[in-house]
Amino acid sequence: LPRPDAARSFGEALALIRASNFNGALLALQRAVEQNSRDAGTAEILFWKGVCFDGLGDNRAALGGYQELITSFPGHARTALGLLRQASVFVRLGDVETARVTLRKLIAEFPSSPEAAVARDRLREI
Repeated sequence: LPRPDAARSFGEALALIRASNFNGALLALQRAVEQNSRDAGTAEILFWKGVCFDGLGDNRAALGGYQELITSFPGHARTALGLLRQASVFVRLGDVETARVTLRKLIAEFPSSPEAAVARDRLREI
C-alpha cells in the first residue's frame, strides 16, 4: 500500500489474521481502507475482509466482502480468488446454482489463472 499509515494497519491486520483474531483484523482492515486512497491496494484489503468474515463463520458478510472486491476491482488479480472463495460460500449456504454461475464467471474472466483451473475442477464436483 502506498500510504505508510494504511500499510501499517494492513500489516497489523495480516498479523491478526495469522493469529485467528478475525474481529481485531476487521478493525485494522477498516482503518486501512479509511487511510488508503482508492487504488489497487484497496482490492487486497477488501479480499482480506472477506477472509475474516469467512473465518468468523459469517457467510452472508463474507459474500458481501467478496462482492465488494469483485464489483470495485473487476480486473484485479485478487478478484479471481475472491470469486473462488465466494463460490465456496455459496456451496456452504446450499446455493449450488449460484456457486456454478460464480465459477463460470471466474473461468470466463480469468481463464488462464490458477483459480480458473480449480474452478473447472469444482464445477465437475458440484
